[in-house]
Amino acid sequence: MTGSGGRSCVSPSQHKLALASWRAPRTGHLYGKLVVDVSEAARYLEWLSHGSGETITLVHLVGKAVALALAAAPGLNGTVRLWWFRQRPTVDASFVVPGEQGQLVRIKVDRIDTLTPVEIAETLAAGVRQADRDGRSLSTPLRAARWLPTPILRRGLWLKGVIQGAFGLGLPLRGLRADPFGSCIITDVGAYGLDEAYVPPVPWAHAPLAIQLGAVRDVPAVNEGRLVLRRELTLTATLDPRFAASEESLSFVRVLRGVLEQPWQLEGRPGPPIQLGERGVGRLPLDDGVALEGSGPGPR
Repeated sequence: MTGSGGRSCVSPSQHKLALASWRAPRTGHLYGKLVVDVSEAARYLEWLSHGSGETITLVHLVGKAVALALAAAPGLNGTVRLWWFRQRPTVDASFVVPGEQGQLVRIKVDRIDTLTPVEIAETLAAGVRQADRDGRSLSTPLRAARWLPTPILRRGLWLKGVIQGAFGLGLPLRGLRADPFGSCIITDVGAYGLDEAYVPPVPWAHAPLAIQLGAVRDVPAVNEGRLVLRRELTLTATLDPRFAASEESLSFVRVLRGVLEQPWQLEGRPGPPIQLGERGVGRLPLDDGVALEGSGPGPR
């Protein structure tokens, strides 16, 4: 990408941080793509948003689905320490989301599998507010990268990753928390106009899985002999091959798809509320007259 006069828009610090983070590719990663019918999820998210007073989006629902999928596939919920696989004691994930000033921030959600989509939304909102107060964003490491030689920066990032990620140790006096990324990094690339993207794992993050939300499209489909519009979400994933056990990968995909296509199971019910007086976690039922397909744009 270039700016006026043919000069790069990428700062020297960004180039230096990238050079310190990645070397020339020597080992491969596993890449996957999943297209999910989120027609029912759009209705579920509207129901939750009305009842909770929060804006609940697909990002929050995907976070919950990924968490339950990781719990069902514990082999993916781990790290490598001294050439040995170590399972993480809890299911934690981090999100890359826009801050209140437009900057990108990373928010880690601990024990995300025990939270509802509403609680995930509240946790992320609180994390964004705290990041804004602290002046923290994804560009914060660039301040150090500006002055450090690339070889020293590379070794520093490696050591930081080993201490925080592999061994799960924090340095509170330095503002460094233990295991700052968790097992998965979730990014909504569709919000930036991309249909789909594959994000390379950051070696010093020690997060084996990266999930990207792509575009949401209304596509024609046949349902019981009639033509309807079905809302589809494109998910892409990048996985460290050291964690890729075929049986657990299949379990992960099955749970992920199941939660996104049938989200009402999170409320302990097979489908949406039928009676207007029924109440669930969202505390406000959606009018049953709303069509499942072709009902207009819903929350991302």
